Amino acid sequence: MKEKDNLFDKIIGRSLEEKIAIKEHLEDVKRNGYNYKRNGRWAFTLVFGFNEFVSSMFSILCFIINIILFKKYKKRILIKQKDIKQLIQFNYYISNLAYLSAFLFHCQETVFTRNADYCTAVLSILSFVLLKVIKLLIILKYKRVKWIYLVTIIIL
Repeated sequence: MKEKDNLFDKIIGRSLEEKIAIKEHLEDVKRNGYNYKRNGRWAFTLVFGFNEFVSSMFSILCFIINIILFKKYKKRILIKQKDIKQLIQFNYYISNLAYLSAFLFHCQETVFTRNADYCTAVLSILSFVLLKVIKLLIILKYKRVKWIYLVTIIIL
């Protein structure tokens, strides 16, 4: 089977040798009947040029939904949460970066995309936790509420 580069391979930086190695690894797994790791990766069938098609599509779908919902409710969110609007916007940008880096990582794993995915995932978790802690402190500062209500407000 003769392989050739396509536009998607050029965009994500996958060489022809890498594409052939992926196909050979998959063929070997099919012949032997058991899956093993090559360069730290399990064998995946390339679907539309993606290593992990479903994961890539979920990442890009989350990215698009995040943008649409933030643009739709931006004024309401930022007016209601005026004390922490910069932190909300920071959390929005970090989560968008995390979705994009996850998309790139699941398209083609390289050292850069792997580290970018892990780094932005940790940053998004930290920014989310920071946002929730600051919301909790604001609630405790301005209102006296029962703890059960406090927990439900933080979750929302």
